[in-house]
Amino acid sequence: MIHQFKNNGYNIVMDINSGAVHVVDDLIYDLIPLYPDHSLDEIMKILDWPEEEVREAFAQVKELEKEGLLFTEDTYEDYITEIKSRKTVV
Repeated sequence: MIHQFKNNGYNIVMDINSGAVHVVDDLIYDLIPLYPDHSLDEIMKILDWPEEEVREAFAQVKELEKEGLLFTEDTYEDYITEIKSRKTVV
C-alpha cells in the first residue's frame, strides 16, 4: 500500500507494508501512481517530462521495488480477519 502526500514543499511517499518513507522529486511523485498499472511507454505518453528523465525515474522506482522499499506485499493480508477478531488490549 502506497500513500503519497505533499508537506512543506516535500513530496512524501510511504510504502506502508515495508515501513519505508521516501522524499522524492516531482517526476517520481507523478510517476508512482502510474507505475503499477502502466508500462514505461504508456507512462512516457502520459507524463509531460523529457523521455530520458522518465526512463531514469522509472528505473529508480523499479529498483526500489526490487529492494522491497516500494510496492511491497502485505504479509498480514491473509491474517486480517483473525487479527480483527482478537480482543483489544492496551
